[in-house]
Amino acid sequence: MEYALWLMQVAGIYISNPLIQNIPPVSVQHRTEAVRLLSFMGSRETIPFLTNLFHRDPHSPVKAAAAQAIGRIGVDPEGIAIRAFMNAVFPPSPMTDEVVLTAIAESAGAISRFSGPPLSETGIRILAALSTPDRHPQTRRQALIEIRSF
Repeated sequence: MEYALWLMQVAGIYISNPLIQNIPPVSVQHRTEAVRLLSFMGSRETIPFLTNLFHRDPHSPVKAAAAQAIGRIGVDPEGIAIRAFMNAVFPPSPMTDEVVLTAIAESAGAISRFSGPPLSETGIRILAALSTPDRHPQTRRQALIEIRSF
């Protein structure tokens, strides 16, 4: 458990200290790797942390890693991650970063397969929106892969 807490501290250093003046900054690459490692040992208890990281970290690679970690864990007991993904895909402020949107497609598919209704209905809505022809090819391809997996 101590290792998971340390990984959360490394990954979330920016959101807990946005001005990072008195401590050495942790690179985006290291924070992304901490999130990836956390996904292998994470549990439902880490979903709120990962969702918060997805919301608040300004760097796309960290946001994408948080979305992928949520998908690897595969559960969203309170539905907070799937709501965060909805907010990222649909107006009023949809994201345009294809790396983050592709990670959302992957994660929404995993959550939908594991959780079932009502989260799966929301996940399918997200995947349908990400599979339209106006989306980046990589995002569209991942969304279609996830849709076909049902």
